[in-house]
Amino acid sequence: MTSVSVIIPCFNAAPTLPLQLKALAEQVDAPEFEVLVVDNGSTDNVESVVRAFQVPAGMTVRLLSAPDHQGAGYARNVGIREAAADLLMFCDADDVVSRWWLAHALRTFEVADLWCGSCIPLPDPVFSQPLETIRRSFGDSSTWQQPVEEQGATAFPVLMGGNFGARRTVMVALGGFDAAAPTGGEDNDLGIRAQAVGYPAVTCKATRIGYRNRPTPAAVHHNAVSAARAHAQLAQRYGLWPRSHFRHWPTDLLKSVAAHCRQLMQPKALLADMPISL
Repeated sequence: MTSVSVIIPCFNAAPTLPLQLKALAEQVDAPEFEVLVVDNGSTDNVESVVRAFQVPAGMTVRLLSAPDHQGAGYARNVGIREAAADLLMFCDADDVVSRWWLAHALRTFEVADLWCGSCIPLPDPVFSQPLETIRRSFGDSSTWQQPVEEQGATAFPVLMGGNFGARRTVMVALGGFDAAAPTGGEDNDLGIRAQAVGYPAVTCKATRIGYRNRPTPAAVHHNAVSAARAHAQLAQRYGLWPRSHFRHWPTDLLKSVAAHCRQLMQPKALLADMPISL
């Protein structure tokens, strides 16, 4: 019986996906689980990567198609809709999960229905090394750390889309990810909505991943601008400017996102439009 569904949104990730699948295949003390690779309109033949992967006992892999809307949030919603288990885990196709990722996740679900893991940024070249070397680089360990609620005072709880867990019933109740949310901010949008209805921002640092960091000047600039705009748009959408640490940003930034903010004032969680049976 499948106890956990692992959902991986995938767009042109054929070069990196095999490493993440291998990390999942080598889980220790994991229950039976399925991996849902959700192809979000890839053009790099990710299907052949999935078909060629040698799946061990206790793990199944399914390839799903999500071509209708571009974005990780929408792809994750498709995975939620098709998941066989109530316990959902989310990771990305270009990172590496801990060897005890699922074992620690099960313990975390005993105390929280929606929670976030931790990520250790690693330079991109590290991921060309053997899997065990990568694990050592992010301090992989079987040592358990009790989940903590460390973001209770913030209006902008961080929920990492690439490493978090949620019960399917919770995700359905929240309407899933909002595909109209700011680019790169769909996970934090979910965190804000979850906090508003009583789900605290819980973090389990033991449930960790090695995060693929590409710190080129162009990438750093792009990420900084995207994060700034996402923050501004979320603050505008939910009326959180008075609680933002950046409420005195230059007017230019606000003008640059104002038009997009107006269309974001009506959230549209595409999961709500999908037929779901619980």
